[in-house]
Amino acid sequence: MIKIIKPGNNITPIYRHVCNRCGCKYEFEQEDVKVKSFDQREGQEIWFLPCPECGNSSGFVKPRPIKNREK
Repeated sequence: MIKIIKPGNNITPIYRHVCNRCGCKYEFEQEDVKVKSFDQREGQEIWFLPCPECGNSSGFVKPRPIKNREK
């Protein structure tokens, strides 16, 4: 029989981004990101996510999470 001694960490990081084209601010989860690419020259991960307002999907450097939400 398996017994849980300590419950796991079921949190989802929430990120915030400002659109380069229209200037709107929006929050998203990592699962919303459509394309992820690693730039070897800069050594950074680039995310591509369409803006919910104008549809612009310019790439941006992976941001730090602003908060966590429990699932």
